[in-house]
Amino acid sequence: MNPEVIERVKAKLGHQSTRRTEQLVEAIFDAIRKALARGERVDIRGFGSFQIRTHKAHVARLRGKEIPIPERKMPFFRAGKDILERLQKRG
Repeated sequence: MNPEVIERVKAKLGHQSTRRTEQLVEAIFDAIRKALARGERVDIRGFGSFQIRTHKAHVARLRGKEIPIPERKMPFFRAGKDILERLQKRG
């Protein structure tokens, strides 16, 4: 876990210990991972949403050879309106 993220969360929470803050942040990420593994969409208000997208099987070509690419599931993140607006203000 990124120490800067832990310190920012710790500062926001006030008097929490660093270890307790790290456990809290890890528990949140673990809940997101488990929900995605179940195929659920995860919405975090003011931040964005996570979901799983399925990429269909296809055949790729590399130097004249055909390589079969199997179907795969990939996580996808869509930034929320708040984040997009903040990014535009920074630029």
